[in-house]
Amino acid sequence: MKKRVLLIDEDKDQLVSFLEIFRHVQGPLKCTQAFSGRQAIDVLQHTVPDFIFIDYDLSEIDAVQLVSAIRFHSKLREAKVYLYSGSI
Repeated sequence: MKKRVLLIDEDKDQLVSFLEIFRHVQGPLKCTQAFSGRQAIDVLQHTVPDFIFIDYDLSEIDAVQLVSAIRFHSKLREAKVYLYSGSI
């Protein structure tokens, strides 16, 4: 069974880097990308990822607000959520 991953980052180069890393992970993965917090919320209306990676430095909806929105939905409570930052 494929593990589903959602990558949320406004920096497309960072997303490409993550996709390259995931190519080397053993086991099948299905990666979905969102380029903003708002787009991520739209994606999460029709997909339930196993893992969610969120750039801490989102502009429109910040990462903390996004995590709160994710945890509000019962279908997403089991998803593993990871925050990261390329600017630290």
